[in-house]
Amino acid sequence: EAPADHYLDDLRPIVSKMSPESCAAIAVKLDSLTGERSYTTPDLLTLIKSLLHERDSMQNIDRTVRAAKEVRLGKRMNKVHPELKGRQATVSFIVESKM
Repeated sequence: EAPADHYLDDLRPIVSKMSPESCAAIAVKLDSLTGERSYTTPDLLTLIKSLLHERDSMQNIDRTVRAAKEVRLGKRMNKVHPELKGRQATVSFIVESKM
């Protein structure tokens, strides 16, 4: 087994999470970068890893922004009586009775 196989096995979880569009974007960018000059195997593997991490970060940001927009657009926030998620704070009043 070549050392590159072990290195690529470490990247499988990242690649499996990616959308086909992200994989295509990485392939295009890798093709344009490698067309300019020749790379050694370690340099090429490092380049692939950095492109994967960059695209994974961009995909996570896109996913977070899309989810936030869906929440915001799906339901307008009631500012007078806001709907609280999870545990809600309560205020208790102790009434003293005069005897």
